[in-house]
Amino acid sequence: MNLYFNSTYTTTGSCTESETEPSVENGKTMLTSKDVCKMLKISTRTLQRYRDNGKIAFTQITRKLILYSYNDVQNLINQNFKPMF
Repeated sequence: MNLYFNSTYTTTGSCTESETEPSVENGKTMLTSKDVCKMLKISTRTLQRYRDNGKIAFTQITRKLILYSYNDVQNLINQNFKPMF
């Protein structure tokens, strides 16, 4: 299950626009909190709870800018995926 979103942050911190796949630089694609919330269909408070409980790894660049590895988000989705009947 692969999900792609338009705005992603690379490890250099620059925002890029992509229609099909997120840009990858040095093997890491970084997503903002907003992108992760959309991918997981959760609120920002739930995402904060995931950070507090260690469910998802993150990098805090500034007080308000928190980035997540695309691969870590995909792993979280795959670990918690439950097929329908």
